[in-house]
Amino acid sequence: MIEKKIDNGFEPGVSICPYLGMKDDPATIMDYPSEWNYCHRSKPSAVPVLEHQRMYCLLLSHDKCPVFLNEVVTSLPDDVRLLIRKRRRNKKRNWIAAILVMGILLAVGIFFRSQFLAPRDLFPVLQPKSDAVSPMPTGFIIINPNINSTSLIDAASSTQKTETSTPQPSITPFKGTESPASTIHSLDTPIGIAHRFVIHRIQQGESLGGLAVQYNTTVEAITKVNFYMPDPVWVNWLVIIPVDNNDVAGLPSFDAYMVVDGGVSIEDLASRLDLDATSLMFYNGLEAEYPVSGGEWLLIPHTGE
Repeated sequence: MIEKKIDNGFEPGVSICPYLGMKDDPATIMDYPSEWNYCHRSKPSAVPVLEHQRMYCLLLSHDKCPVFLNEVVTSLPDDVRLLIRKRRRNKKRNWIAAILVMGILLAVGIFFRSQFLAPRDLFPVLQPKSDAVSPMPTGFIIINPNINSTSLIDAASSTQKTETSTPQPSITPFKGTESPASTIHSLDTPIGIAHRFVIHRIQQGESLGGLAVQYNTTVEAITKVNFYMPDPVWVNWLVIIPVDNNDVAGLPSFDAYMVVDGGVSIEDLASRLDLDATSLMFYNGLEAEYPVSGGEWLLIPHTGE
């Protein structure tokens, strides 16, 4: 949590959007994507989705945010606004009550079946459905790890695989002799030369353990190279994964960053983001004159932290 001074306009050089702040204390923010960070540029103030916070609000690129650039103060667009759960306690109580009622009805049904039906009819054989999956809520991302939800992925769930599970496909090998930046960096493609990483967006049903097996690494190594990793990790969260490496001692932690406006060199981008250009080029396997493209993904190293 940090405190900042809020001005009415944009102050050049500030790396965090001046309109970002807590709901009742605009001068204080969480310096990482959080449901406590509200956009006070919108009326009423609302929480931007976590990925929008990562791409704009908490970086110098907040001056590219469409909400920031909008001269008319309006409500936060639906694709930017995080849907905060309301009446959480009441919903939880309703679920508990429904489960209790179902349990009572089930107990009553078993009792009557045991009294009036033949023993062979008590427990009919059910055929398992090996391909059945649990329905998932859509339209929002669960951001509170304390809420029971099947949209949360636990790293420990990797130990619950069965022999019938479909094996994960192997990644395409990336030869260290290739010249840097032969193609633009996108999700799930190898980044770097001396050390290789992929940026992966967590999908429903995936686990850190499964990704560790797929990329020949460990859950501990994945956790160490990510600057911030929720526990359990959320669906749609961007995870940096070391490829063919389970010893990440000495490596920095990283954030995933998507370039908004391309056409600048990697050195110029490092200067704009106030980053060490040498580290940025080294871990992304890029040359100083390499022109980054809009929509390209980069690893942002946190050195010395």
